[in-house]
Order: sequence, then C-alpha cells, then structure tokens
Amino acid sequence: MKLFRTVAGILLIAALSKGLWDIGWTAAYEWHRPYVSDNVLFIAMGRAIVNGLTPYVDLFENKPPGMFVIAAVSLYFFDSSILGRLLQILAIVLIPVCTLFGGFFLNTNKQQPRERYLFLSWSFLFGVMLAVITSKWAGGFYPESFGILFSLLYVMWFLRMRHRTVTWKMQLLGGLCIAFALGFKEVFLLCFLAIALLLSLNRKEFLQKFCIPLIFALLIGTMLLLVFGYLWPYLTTYIPYLLLWHGDMMSLLNPEKTPLWQTGFPTLSLGKHLLHIAFPLPFFLLFLCIAALFHGFASKEGRRSFRVSALVLAMYLATMSGQMAGGKPHHLAVMFPFFFALFLLVSQSSLWQSAWLKPVMTFFLCAIVFLQNNQFAQADFIEERQRISLAEEVAAQIDFIMDSCDIDRYLRLIVTPIPELAFIHHSPLPTGLISTRDYNNMAIPPLNKMLSQALLDASIVLATPGFDVHGHVHRYLQEHFTLTPWPCAQHLFHLPGHLSLLFRNDRGA
Repeated sequence: MKLFRTVAGILLIAALSKGLWDIGWTAAYEWHRPYVSDNVLFIAMGRAIVNGLTPYVDLFENKPPGMFVIAAVSLYFFDSSILGRLLQILAIVLIPVCTLFGGFFLNTNKQQPRERYLFLSWSFLFGVMLAVITSKWAGGFYPESFGILFSLLYVMWFLRMRHRTVTWKMQLLGGLCIAFALGFKEVFLLCFLAIALLLSLNRKEFLQKFCIPLIFALLIGTMLLLVFGYLWPYLTTYIPYLLLWHGDMMSLLNPEKTPLWQTGFPTLSLGKHLLHIAFPLPFFLLFLCIAALFHGFASKEGRRSFRVSALVLAMYLATMSGQMAGGKPHHLAVMFPFFFALFLLVSQSSLWQSAWLKPVMTFFLCAIVFLQNNQFAQADFIEERQRISLAEEVAAQIDFIMDSCDIDRYLRLIVTPIPELAFIHHSPLPTGLISTRDYNNMAIPPLNKMLSQALLDASIVLATPGFDVHGHVHRYLQEHFTLTPWPCAQHLFHLPGHLSLLFRNDRGA
C-alpha cells in the first residue's frame, strides 16, 4: 500500500506539472493564433456596431450579441481584436481555476489531508483537460469558450450555496452566470438544466438554484438587450430564424432531417472527436456516467427512482446541448461543464469509500493529461498566417475604393477562405456574413427579404467572377452591374483571382 501511494504521488506530481505546461502552451498559442474562421464574422459584427449599425437587421449573424459586444469594444478602443484575444486567453486559463475552487468547496468531507490533496489534484487535472479541449475545439475567439467559463462559475456557485442560506441576492448572482453564458450561446440553457438536475438534492434546491436564477437571467438579458437597443431585432428577427430555419433546428419543419429529440442520444462522431483529444477520454466520461448511475441505484428506496430518472434526463439534455446545433467540435464543447458536475457528483458520492475509485480516477485523469493532444500543425499555422496577410491587402484595397467613391456599404456575395472581414472598415449590407448556400436557398424568408432589399441598395458588389449564386440574384447582377470600374475607382487594384468587384451600371462618379 505504501508503495502504491508513493507511485500514485509521483504520477500526480508529474501530471500536475504537465498540466501547468499545457496551460502555458495553450495560452501562448491563443495569443498567436490566426483568426480565419467564424471568429471573423464576430469581428465584422463588432465593426458594424462601431459603425453605428444594429445587429440582426442592419447586418445579420446567427449568434447572440455577447461576442459582438466584446469585438466592438476591442475595435473601438484598440482598432483590433486584441482585447477579445486577451479575454479569450483569460477565459481558458480560468477554467482550471474554477474547477479547482469547485473541488475546494466540496472538500469538507475528506477527513485526511492526503484525501483532500488527492481530490484537489483531480479537480485541477480535470480543469486542465477542459482548458485544452476548449482551446482545441472552441478557442480562437469562439462563444463556447466564454459560455463554458460562466457555466463553471455556475457550478461553483451552486456548490457554494449548498450549506448557506440562498437569499435573493445569491440567486441574482447565479442568474448573472446563466445570463452571461446565454449571451454567448443560448444552447447553454440545456447544459444549465442538466447541471441543476444532476446536483440538486431535492425539488426545493432545484427551484432555488435553477428556476429562480433563470428568471433573474431572463430579466437581466432583457434589460441588457433593451439598453443596447437590440431587444426588438433579437425577438423579431433572430429568434424566429434560430427556431425555424437555422441548422438542425430545421428538423422542426423538415421531416427529412434527423428529428431534434434524437440529438440527445450519444453518437459515434462524439466518441471520435473525443478520441482525437486523448484516447482514454471517451472511456473516462463513460466511466463517470456509469458510476453516477450506479450511485443513483444505490440511493435509498424512496429516492432511487427520482435520482436515476434525474440522472438519465440530465445526461440526455447535456448530450442534446452539444449536438443540436450540428455536432461539430465547438458545439460539443458545450457539454463539458456538465461532465465536470458529473465528476464532482461521483467524487462526492458513497463511491469515495470504494477501494477501486481512487486508483481508477487517478489513472484516467493522469493518462488523459499525459496523452492529450494540444499541438497544432505548423503547416496549417503558416498557411493561415499567409491568408491573414492577403486579407489585410484585400481589405485595404476595398476600403480605399469605397472611400474614393464615397460609398458607405457594399454587397458581399462570397464565401472566401481569405478573412478580409476581420480588417475591412466598411460594413457589408445585411446579408454580407451569410454563406453562398444560404443565398441559394431563397426559401428562407428573412434572408430572402434582406437580400432583395440589399440588391436594390447596393452600388458595389464583392463577388466571385462567375457570380456564384443562382436564380434571380444572378440575373439581377448581370443586368445591373458591370466589371468596368467607375471613374473614381479606375486606379489599379489587384484582388485575388477568386474575387471581383462589380459596379452598378447607372452610377458614374
């Protein structure tokens, strides 16, 4: 036994050292990471706010306004995304801090110092695992990373209130955690519900720590949207799009798609994504689920059915929260605050006294931290840097032409691998952030209406040489626009081969 404790202690110290290295490496990577994906759209929305435009009506993007506001503040004060980058790093670095404090708040039933240190080590290693996954899947200025932080803060708050009087001020604090997470992505609501079902000891605790804080969160969110002037567009434009036409939510109307309720069941793709992080990871999460169910079945006779039902429903809702938006890695990251709550539940259960729990948990967490993949492909990094450099040149040329011709906004009809939106100072017309496939799907009423008006308002169009849109949009461009520049734009400009600037026929300057 003494030999085992010595080996386990050395293993934990090595894993903790590796975890600290991983956190430092992840922070350094986030500082230098190029923004070339959906994060560019959030920066463009921030620029639109700085330009005095209103999200969802003046420029449409299918996310709540949290990321837009951060980008806008960063652009307003620094004319770059540096503040968003710093906040992204802070959010990831704080993840293991949150899990460590979450473990500390539940550390009271560990009588021996050795047991307390072991549990705190587990909590920190779990946080390191979450931080690396968050960076890999939802770093680089993505909303899920911020939502994960506020979800973990909610878990900390939930546990901290367990042996305290839950006053309305404390419920307001819990509501703030929920409100801020939902302000980055609404699907976190399912994750909060799953966490509350998992951790609540009774119906009263569920009411006090989820239902009432949720009401506070909705009030806070409504007030903030009202103050920023986004409430009406959010309710009348964004929410209908989100519920009726966005992504897998179209399954509510389209019977050919997978029914929404089926997204609550685990899939092979979820396991494959987890395997890419660390081979033991999916097996560890499966172990937590089985151990939690075992703990539920071991409850007293009167509470057994309630606990098992709550556990199964919580697991279902957590899985749905990660897969209902499409099941991509950054979507799946929404699930991980729930898994931390599940880890705490298993660690604090009667299973703690079992001879097998401590070595199994130690083995899994150390193995994951030792094996987790936090590297990136150097070739991809270099390629993304080259795309950034070209994007800056394209943005500068477009801005110069727009200023020379006294045009404030342009129509953007492209999906380009060059993220010029991150650097251009002029905002596109309302549909400028929407992909080509959406332009070609004119069955979506809000986009159809926005695009029809944008075609009438546009004087300059950024498009592909072949006008990669079909139907009346393609015909309208052929009839009313030309590649011949206006006199004000007849200076030399060299756009990449996949981009073209079109000028309205009936305008000369």
